[in-house]
Amino acid sequence: MTVSVFLNYPGPESAAGALESAFTSAALDGLRSANGLRFVETYTPAPGAVPEFDEGDRPALIVELNLDEPEDAAGLLATTEFRDALGIGEHGPATVDVFHTAHFPLPDHIEPPPRTAALSFVVRYFRPAPDEAAFIAFYTANHPILLARFPAIRNVLCYLPVGIELPEGVNDSGAFFGNEVVFDDLDALNAALASDVLPELRAEGRTFPPYGHSRHHAMQRRRVHSRDSRD
Repeated sequence: MTVSVFLNYPGPESAAGALESAFTSAALDGLRSANGLRFVETYTPAPGAVPEFDEGDRPALIVELNLDEPEDAAGLLATTEFRDALGIGEHGPATVDVFHTAHFPLPDHIEPPPRTAALSFVVRYFRPAPDEAAFIAFYTANHPILLARFPAIRNVLCYLPVGIELPEGVNDSGAFFGNEVVFDDLDALNAALASDVLPELRAEGRTFPPYGHSRHHAMQRRRVHSRDSRD
């Protein structure tokens, strides 16, 4: 498993374009030479609605920095360039989450396929959770199997705790676990959510160990840096 460092920038959705531009023009150059950095992707709110999850309040921008090892992530967090990148927005600094990245198999694939489709449905589970380990064990053993049955799904990922302490003054989002399902576009996501898989997922969700709350965000993903063409 690789390690993903997520930067979550607050602000209205109308600020997404300016934030993404500020990141790629002002912050990315200082981060691209980080040890172990595999790729960098930006997530901006996908135009359109997801009727099954009308939650609003999507982050204006999410940035994923994907690295080889936890030691690489810890080194990145300690840099001035990383701290500078957190402050590019006009609506407050980004929060930070650090997760192990786990890809799950899909039907008819021997190995999980690479994540190349552009629409990510980003899910985060937030504290308080009395037993985070029990929640994660239950979820990863059961939920990805159902998610993989969505029509036209391209990827199923989970984001697991790494245990890296954030530097002083850097705040996390409050999420202890994440999930991401990937589709070609928003129409494909909404078609999947209209299938008979969603009621099964919701029924299983009612058996999850206790947790605070969850958030679901349809985001358009774009790769802005890659170490090599294999990523």
